[in-house]
Amino acid sequence: MDLVGIMTDGREIYGEAQITQARSHIRELHYDKPVHANPDVLKAVAEADLIVFSSGSLLTSITPHIVIPEIQEAVRRSSARTLYVCNMITQPGETDDYAVSTHIDVLERYLGTGVVNAVIANNGELPHDVRLYAKSEGKAPVVIDREQIRRRGIRLIEDNIAVVEDGYIRHDSLKTAYLMFAYLMNETG
Repeated sequence: MDLVGIMTDGREIYGEAQITQARSHIRELHYDKPVHANPDVLKAVAEADLIVFSSGSLLTSITPHIVIPEIQEAVRRSSARTLYVCNMITQPGETDDYAVSTHIDVLERYLGTGVVNAVIANNGELPHDVRLYAKSEGKAPVVIDREQIRRRGIRLIEDNIAVVEDGYIRHDSLKTAYLMFAYLMNETG
């Protein structure tokens, strides 16, 4: 099976790598054949206290899992809280000009409005040289649009969670894990 991206210009592009390389805005994603979720995944979602949508390529790494109807239904039926760890920089052609709420819009396009309960976002300043390098690649820091998030009733958890490792911007794994755990304990404890 192949992941299919329907671009805003109407083109259909097959395959995750080809969709990423197209550097074109994606309107919709689906698979070219029916896909069924692993029963163990569905069970884990049903038993979860917290469902985390991680950072990563929003449209070609995260979304392909949630376009599966069984996953969508399992997440909607779950009593678990949901948390999105937002990317810190945009991806050319995929998330150009996306703010935090725009990332959430993509998740909720497939999962349903109001499914995302909380979001972790970086509010720290990226080092100047890293920002310049990212800009040269067509990337930009993801803007925290606080008012939009607040109006939607989504809990915003923001902190300086950016680190640079081997020249790449990464989430500080320890700090991010702490924020996730604190959210879980405060919301379900």
